[in-house]
Amino acid sequence: MIRHNLIGFFVAFGLLVSLIFPTSVQAVPSEPEKIIIPRIGISLPVSVAQIVFDTWEVHLDGASFGEGSPLPGTNGNAIIFSHALPELFGNLNRIKKNDYVHIFTNDDWYVYQVYRTETVNPDKTSVLDSNGSAELTLYTCVGLDWSRRFVVKAKLLSTPELY
Repeated sequence: MIRHNLIGFFVAFGLLVSLIFPTSVQAVPSEPEKIIIPRIGISLPVSVAQIVFDTWEVHLDGASFGEGSPLPGTNGNAIIFSHALPELFGNLNRIKKNDYVHIFTNDDWYVYQVYRTETVNPDKTSVLDSNGSAELTLYTCVGLDWSRRFVVKAKLLSTPELY
């Protein structure tokens, strides 16, 4: 009888502790592996772009994630870019405010919503700066001689089920 009461006590105590001090297992953020922008038909693999000669390399087989930029889902500005080829970011300039951008990592799925687009000169690097919250910047070259950059800014949705 005492043993049964002790077991009941420890079970009740364990439940009480778990209610007071809840624990959750959270995945460690990881690098993006895929980007999907449904409305404009972009679906590409993403790989890390290393810095070579003071600039990020740009892959020809998918989108590039800027080495050193914050990981998706974390505070800061995750940066993904690609060439403006039809099979890559060729349609990026068709994106609109409120469109959704889906970023997949090895262990998570992040949904961002576009809040701004702009075309800038390559030397306007301030578009890569973080505003302090979890955001995403996409960019590609535009213009007759590819001399300008089309930039997309998107914010992480805190409740992806709302999209």
